[in-house]
Amino acid sequence: MMIRRPIFGALSISTLLLLTACGAPGPPLPPSLELPQPVTDLRAARKGDKVALTWTVPSKTTDFENVRHLGPTRVCRSLQAPMNQCDTVGEVPISQLVVSSSSRNKGRPPSPTQASYTDTLPPALQEQNPTAMASYAVDTLNNRGRSAGLSNEVQVPLV
Repeated sequence: MMIRRPIFGALSISTLLLLTACGAPGPPLPPSLELPQPVTDLRAARKGDKVALTWTVPSKTTDFENVRHLGPTRVCRSLQAPMNQCDTVGEVPISQLVVSSSSRNKGRPPSPTQASYTDTLPPALQEQNPTAMASYAVDTLNNRGRSAGLSNEVQVPLV
């Protein structure tokens, strides 16, 4: 009976020390907003009245963590450069942006996922301002509809 008490006391103190020492050193960090980094490699090619846009889907958040909850991507078009806000002309759904499970290999980073969207320029827009340029950008959202900002802008002539 006498031996059990010191063992129980030592075990209790050891458990308490282990539980209190399991934190990361330093001040606590705020929770991540899980905002995907803005796209930096948007490209555009025009053929006829079609504008083909391609980009790499962000794999990191603004906190440099892996993206876990990606939302849809809005495609923006404007006749003004630089673009101040997103005038949405289309949206790429999540199902076209998700990395396939076969490319998720443990120990190796996933290969970058390419996304694309084809916009059709309305004839009225082309006739209204034939010498103007159309600016495009994409806005990648998280699953809560929040964004870290627009991508790089690309321009295509309206004629």
